[in-house]
Amino acid sequence: MALNEKNMIDLKFAALRFVAAMDRKCVDELMTAGIISHYRDLCGDIDEIKEKVSKNELSERTRERLELAFDQSKVNKVYESYQKEMEDKNIGIIADDDDDYPWAWRQLSGMPPVFFYKGNKELLKQCYDKGAVAMVGSRQPSAYGKQATKDFADHLAQKGVVIVSGMAKGIDRGAHAATLNSKGATIAIVPGGVDVIYPPENQDLYKALCDRGLIISELPPMQTVNKRYFPARNRLIAGLSDITLIMEAGEYSGTLHTASFAASQGKDVFVLPHAIYSQNVMGGLYLIRDGAEILTDKESIDSRIAECLLNRLGDYCRKDNIEELREMSQKAPDKLEDDQWQELILDKLTVKPMTFDELSEGVILDFTKLSVLLADLEKRQKVLMTEGKYSLTFQR
Repeated sequence: MALNEKNMIDLKFAALRFVAAMDRKCVDELMTAGIISHYRDLCGDIDEIKEKVSKNELSERTRERLELAFDQSKVNKVYESYQKEMEDKNIGIIADDDDDYPWAWRQLSGMPPVFFYKGNKELLKQCYDKGAVAMVGSRQPSAYGKQATKDFADHLAQKGVVIVSGMAKGIDRGAHAATLNSKGATIAIVPGGVDVIYPPENQDLYKALCDRGLIISELPPMQTVNKRYFPARNRLIAGLSDITLIMEAGEYSGTLHTASFAASQGKDVFVLPHAIYSQNVMGGLYLIRDGAEILTDKESIDSRIAECLLNRLGDYCRKDNIEELREMSQKAPDKLEDDQWQELILDKLTVKPMTFDELSEGVILDFTKLSVLLADLEKRQKVLMTEGKYSLTFQR
C-alpha cells in the first residue's frame, strides 16, 4: 500500500515507539514541558529536541527512553523494515487525526495515536453509523456457547451492526465466522502485527477477514504475539464497541479484561447465562453477580444499540416536528400523509422492536394502511422483520 508523506512520519513514530518504548505517558510529559507540540515532532529535528531536553526537568523514565529514541540508525532500520512489510502485504496506517480514526476511540483516553490495518477500513465508519458489538469468550466453549454466539452474530449481522472480536480460538472465531457467513461486517483486533496469523490454525479466518472484513492492531507489522499484549488488545475491543457480550468465560479468563475495560469506559456489559456447575463459565456468572446484565434475548441488544445510535447521531429517524406529528395523529389523523405516518412508525420503533399488532395499536392505523407503509419501509431497508417483530435497521 502506497504511503503518503504523513503516513511515513507516522510510521517512523511507530518505529520510534517500538525501539524506545515511547508511550503516551512519555509523549504527554514532553508536551507538558513544551519540548514538543505533537508526537510527530519526535520524528523531526533531533538536535533541536536534545537542546530543549537539556533545559527541562524530566523524569528519569522519559530521559532513558529519549536516549533510545535518539539512536536514529536503529530507528531508521526498524522503520525501513516496517515500510517494506507494509508495501509487500498491503498494510495501511491510520493516525488519530485522520478522518478514518474510530469515533469511539476519540472519546476515550489511552487509545493508540497510530494503528495498522488490513482489509476494509470503511467498516470503522460503519461502527459509527450502524453500531458495533464486542462478542468475546472462552477459547474452549461449550456447544451452548457456540450456538448462542452464532445466533446473536447472525442476527446482528443482518442489521448491519459490526461484530468486534479478537480472532482467538473458540467464541472469537465463532463470532467472526458467523458474521462473515451472514455477509455481515466484522473487525478483528489482534495482539500482534496485522500480518501475523495467530493462532496459526485460524489461517482460513485470517484470509476471510482480509478479504471481507478488517484486521487492526496498535502493534507494528511483524510484531509477534506476546501474552502481555492481550489486555491492551482487549481495551481496544471494548473501546471500539457500543456494548460488550460475554458469551462464556472461566473464573480466570482473559475475557474478563474486556468486560472490565467496557465497564470502566461506561459501556454496557451483557453476559450469556450458564449453568452453575461448569468451571468454564464461572467468570461470566461472577460478572452477573457484580452487576452485569443478563443476555436473554436479541431485542434487548437491539434496543441498546438503537439508544447508542440515537445518542450520537441525533434523532436520525425523527423529523424536527415529531411532537407535532404525534399530536396530529391523535387529533387530525386524516391530515397526515404516508411519509408522516412512516415517521411515526419509525419513532415508535426507536423504543423497542414491535409486532404488527403493537405497532397498529401504537400509531392507531388499520391493518391495510399499516401493511402498505411497513412494506415500503422494508423495501427501503428502514425496518426489518425478524421473529415476528419489526425493528430499525439503523439505516440513516
